[in-house]
Amino acid sequence: MTYHCQSSCKREWAIKVVEHLVNDDAKLDHITALLEQVEREGMDTSREREKMIHTTPLPFAHLRVVDSFV
Repeated sequence: MTYHCQSSCKREWAIKVVEHLVNDDAKLDHITALLEQVEREGMDTSREREKMIHTTPLPFAHLRVVDSFV
């Protein structure tokens, strides 16, 4: 069973979905799978953010600093 995040805040979204599952007498493996999915997506997001930070060039990095006071 896969749930898709409709909210910008994954924690709130996960709590709502877990409440829904509990109210519908969901099996423990469904709840566990959901929590694992949220954790996996969070880790993927962190990796993507880290990758973007490392691959994004700094502004003005191509310019050389030259100190010339005549």
